[in-house]
Amino acid sequence: MSVALYRHAWGAVGPNFTWQSLPKFTRDGAAEGYVGVEFPLFYFEQQPEGREATEAAFREVLAETGLTFMPLIPSLPEKWGDYDGHIASFRAQIERATEWGITKASVHAGADSFDDATVIKFYKETTAIARGAGIEPYYETHRARPFFNPFRTVKLLDALPDIWLTADFAHWVPVVDRLPYDLMDLFKICAARTGHLHARIGYDKGPQVPDPRDPVWDKYTEIHETWWDCCVEGAAERGETMAITPEFGPFPYLLNMPHTNQPIADVTDVVAWMRERLQTRYIAKNS
Repeated sequence: MSVALYRHAWGAVGPNFTWQSLPKFTRDGAAEGYVGVEFPLFYFEQQPEGREATEAAFREVLAETGLTFMPLIPSLPEKWGDYDGHIASFRAQIERATEWGITKASVHAGADSFDDATVIKFYKETTAIARGAGIEPYYETHRARPFFNPFRTVKLLDALPDIWLTADFAHWVPVVDRLPYDLMDLFKICAARTGHLHARIGYDKGPQVPDPRDPVWDKYTEIHETWWDCCVEGAAERGETMAITPEFGPFPYLLNMPHTNQPIADVTDVVAWMRERLQTRYIAKNS
């Protein structure tokens, strides 16, 4: 089985986080065993040095380390249910992504309020836009998006036989509000259509357990790893490498203590714990 780990800048880069710059974050990611980094293109504008200087420095680090860049592309219209607004937002980001010579992107696109016919039309259009630019889109199973629950996702995948998922199963656990042992068949169908994984642990009441290192969450970790195994095995059967991003985020995904506003865990440490766990599970034992 072949697995490639990507580092996400969410909750990692910024004035209140571990890294102050995207280039330094990327260079350190290479030292930790990552093969690439993942973040939205608008992160460049948020850097204190400005977009142009940050992009130039980031390109130098990519050339120096050999890491690849996988953008996260979210469609962000002014009105959430605006079909044309989602398309325009998506198209603009794909056009910008071509400047980086990328071949794949993780995508948040469309609205959960779209009916099935609209979703099918929408994903056919966005897929054509992306592939026309030489980019394969991987649509994330994210709340507020069309693939926000496993029941609808399986039905839509049947109607869209040539699209692929970024599987973030942590979002589905609070949606179904249980440990979904009874839904393994649905998860396996989706796993077979997964080309990218976001590795985070969800629970009945939220998309991120407070601290996955606490044994109280072991059964949630175990079921997520079962789903991830299905995804990795499916990629191996196709002769492909499964890209995995350990993705734990800051508040409000990570809980803070009441009144003090102090995080209950260090998100950088949690991501490192998950990276090491993934390296042991999928890379070390197959090396």
